[in-house]
Amino acid sequence: MHPRQVSRFHVLALCASLAFAAPSAHANLKAVDEDIPWDMDAGGTAEDRATYILGTTGPVTLDLGYGPMVGINHPNNHLIITSGSSLLGTSGYIGSGDTSNYNLVNVVGAGSSWIIEDRLDVGGDGSHNHLSVEDGAYVSTSWAYVGLTEAAHHNSLHISGSGSRMVVQSGMTLGSTGTNNTLHIGYGGALSVDGMLGVGGYDTGSDNAAFVYDRGSILSVQQLGIGGYGTQRNSLTIQDAALVRISEYWSIDYALMIDPEGDSFLNFAGGFLAIEGDARDLIGDLISQGAFRFGNEAAWTIGSADDFIFDYFANEADALAFTGYAGLAGYTIVTNMPGSPIPEPSTYAALAGCAVLGLAAFRRYRFNR
Repeated sequence: MHPRQVSRFHVLALCASLAFAAPSAHANLKAVDEDIPWDMDAGGTAEDRATYILGTTGPVTLDLGYGPMVGINHPNNHLIITSGSSLLGTSGYIGSGDTSNYNLVNVVGAGSSWIIEDRLDVGGDGSHNHLSVEDGAYVSTSWAYVGLTEAAHHNSLHISGSGSRMVVQSGMTLGSTGTNNTLHIGYGGALSVDGMLGVGGYDTGSDNAAFVYDRGSILSVQQLGIGGYGTQRNSLTIQDAALVRISEYWSIDYALMIDPEGDSFLNFAGGFLAIEGDARDLIGDLISQGAFRFGNEAAWTIGSADDFIFDYFANEADALAFTGYAGLAGYTIVTNMPGSPIPEPSTYAALAGCAVLGLAAFRRYRFNR
């Protein structure tokens, strides 16, 4: 299934659940508002999850101190933070034990937030756990892990909708040693990691996948690693004019690290990668190593220099015309051009969705050994 279709399905399913968020609609409603405990682990079934709602009639601020934990030993627990409510705590765990599977947290709507001082785990030892940040909601944490241990598989994080944001103040790993965990940033959502984002941690952390899609959706990191350290088949896909931005790294040599020998790749499907500074040598090296692919989920192709367009943009106007995103002066920007490896300047503007035509003297960089 196409990643956008997967995300669209989840958004529709979660919205449907929220349509019945009134307390009377939940036969397995356990607690609301100030009565919500730090340990939400009553457990339920797939058809009737143990449900906890913060914001049943309006905004509520709840500081739980330690925790909260949604699913410690039991499956199918569901926390909804809505109506501009805020949940505060030192940590956040969704599916911490190896039997705590299929737990959900939805942070929904402008003004709704989950503020975590230390770390967030989506799937510590558990599997099929899910966090969604939707429709203008906000989540912040110092560290984040999606699929922490070998037992943690098929966990997911979705950041979806204009104004929806998640900020990680130190570092984040998708699939530390877990497998088949996913990250989706779409429909104008944004994730900022003030440190390194690793897609696949080490040893058994394989088959994890991140997707950034649709114009206005932005992933911002200081360093990005895809695969390596014994992991296999990890990937990040940028598509449909979404943006991945790498800045404030401590060394250009470590700004973007990809392990194609372990079948880990950066996939382009009409999206943009922007690296602060003149990173043309780095991009050229990665292309020559076979680390960049283009195409779609049906067929990815390892690209050569003829399949990608990249250059260093010193001028804000040119960077804006090329991408449609402001604030990229001083960045090296790369994208793929399916079926047209050497487009005319007007094609750049069309790709960016801009009315700017005739981008002058754009230099296409080729890496040659």
